[in-house]
Amino acid sequence: MLSQVTEPTVTAEAAAEADAGANETAGTDADSTATAWTEAQTEAAAKTDADSAATAETEEKGKAAADAKTDADSAATAETEEKGKAAAAAKTDADSAATAETEEKGKAAAVAKTDADSTATAETEETADAASGATAETEAAAPKTETRDSGKLDAVSTATPLKYLKKGQSFDLKALFLGNTPGTIGETSALLLLIGGIFLMLLGVIDWRIPVFYIGSFGVLVLITAAARGYDAPLQYMLQELFAGGLMMGAFFMATDYVSSPYTKSGRILFALIIGVMTWLYRMFGMYKEGVSNAIILANCLTPLIDRLTRPVAFGIRKKEASS
Repeated sequence: MLSQVTEPTVTAEAAAEADAGANETAGTDADSTATAWTEAQTEAAAKTDADSAATAETEEKGKAAADAKTDADSAATAETEEKGKAAAAAKTDADSAATAETEEKGKAAAVAKTDADSTATAETEETADAASGATAETEAAAPKTETRDSGKLDAVSTATPLKYLKKGQSFDLKALFLGNTPGTIGETSALLLLIGGIFLMLLGVIDWRIPVFYIGSFGVLVLITAAARGYDAPLQYMLQELFAGGLMMGAFFMATDYVSSPYTKSGRILFALIIGVMTWLYRMFGMYKEGVSNAIILANCLTPLIDRLTRPVAFGIRKKEASS
């Protein structure tokens, strides 16, 4: 048999209480939900504000840090530029100083090199002159005569002894006196020239005053000059100057020319003294090594004046009348 289900019987009051409880529960739930939502909104708003504040603070800190970094970079850049400029200026100054020092050293080295070259050149010239003088003395002491048939030279062209005497160097006195030295034809042998000149004076062909006062005045002046210059042997140097060159020939055979020399005795002495002084000036201080011919020619130009100054007054005539 089937059993019959009996549904529970609900009263109206119970239903109303149930509805009221349900409504109250629903209201409570709604209020709770609203409260929770409000709280959630409040928390969200607070969190948003906190996030905004934190973001703003972070942005402010970032800007401040960026500004500080920019200022630091600018300061570092300026400092770097200043240091670079200072380093560049210091380098420029150092380069300028080094360049100036290099130029000074170069100039000093050039001057030193020039002085060394000049000294070396002078020493070389002196050595060459000494060697030439030694060679000339050797050739003069032992002359050789060679012919062209032997395949060798039969003549040698070289400087006269006056070149070496001009520099204060010595020469073989015996060779100069005998004539075993290089020189112009007719003037090398002082011995033969003295013999010829003395012979002419003994015969009365020439006046002794011109050669004697010419040679004497020149010799005295050369002796004084050699002593003043501190030469080792002033007397030997004087004799070398007398025997070298054309002094003997000029004294005996050129200065005594009848036409170009004065005719008075005192005039001839003055004439000879003038030639001696001028020859001394030429040889000791002039550019030329000889000077005899030039001295005689210049003195010849003074012959008319010397004749006029030394002309004797005739007996019975006053000097003023004679000069007029």
